[in-house]
Amino acid sequence: MCHTVTVYTNTVLRRLSFLHFQAIHLCQYIRVLFFDGTAAETIVSKAEWFPACFARLTNLHKLRLMFCVGGPLPAASLAAFAAPPLRKLYIQGWEFAGVYDLLSLLPPTLEELRLEVKFDRSPDNVVKRGLELKAPRIPGKRLDALRSLEIISNIESIYTTPHLIECPNLARLVVSCWPERKQRYLPPWLPASLPELVLSGGPGSVIPHFGSALRPALLTLSMGSMRRDPHRTPPYLEFFTWARDFIDRLPDPRAIRALKISINTKYNHIPPEGIYPALSDYEMFSRFLCRLRDGGSRLQSITLRIKLSARTLTASDTPDGVEARELAKLEEGFARLVEDNVLDADLTLLIPNQGPEGSAPLMHCSIWRRV
Repeated sequence: MCHTVTVYTNTVLRRLSFLHFQAIHLCQYIRVLFFDGTAAETIVSKAEWFPACFARLTNLHKLRLMFCVGGPLPAASLAAFAAPPLRKLYIQGWEFAGVYDLLSLLPPTLEELRLEVKFDRSPDNVVKRGLELKAPRIPGKRLDALRSLEIISNIESIYTTPHLIECPNLARLVVSCWPERKQRYLPPWLPASLPELVLSGGPGSVIPHFGSALRPALLTLSMGSMRRDPHRTPPYLEFFTWARDFIDRLPDPRAIRALKISINTKYNHIPPEGIYPALSDYEMFSRFLCRLRDGGSRLQSITLRIKLSARTLTASDTPDGVEARELAKLEEGFARLVEDNVLDADLTLLIPNQGPEGSAPLMHCSIWRRV
């Protein structure tokens, strides 16, 4: 039995009208629905029966809405998509008239939400969003079931509107830092009890302000170059310094129990200093983590993943002994953490555009905790 339906613009009317008019009994079996391209615009503008059809998908638990390019949909049309008891909703590339139009799409049954959206920039809507931000308290959306929230968009309203969402049981937040001059607060409506924070950023992006209550036990930092110059890859010291500063700005870094850090670097050309981290880079970050642990931290698990690639790299650029040399640097640079048996670390060198996944490992070395 088919549980997943992908709806493209040229098939949306045919597929959904078949369910609505000829195969109502099949609606209960649809679990996952993808609206691709402008299919959503087509269906809400040409089929007055769509809300009733969508409401029949009583077992739909995952909906993905992608790239609605014709401008904001009317609020009444948006509400139709919130009819079933969705558990997972991914919105990518959609434009909304305002933040509360976005909220109309969120059913109270949501457990997982991913937002990569934008707002209408027309003058009337800029004024509307300004009024939303100044409102002392406009009722938001209560999502008691929400456990995972991912915010990819760099949108002022989402980060600054008070009481936008009430999600007291949120367990995981994923956000991105952006290369901007203004320091941004994390959303003020986040619960202080949030246990896991996942953040992408790196040198060139602004570390957010965390307020005074947030104390995640699980912290993941995914770092790449966020600089505006795509031809310059920052040295590794800048990555480790950015991670150190990020952790230092948390209200209580000692609350972290598990820390995961990934660094992804891509070089257009191999720089004179080479493409590998220096021993001193490892030592600087190791000293910081050891001070954190010595200061009463609960940190018991550290994972470091470094992936690097260079467009001009070939197998001849990795002579014998490179793997042993880089492993020795990891072991020496993080010697105290290795001795304390709290560190998993690996370094992978990739050749771009090789293999089925677009890159192939050329060198790999790793340290694993003792069982």
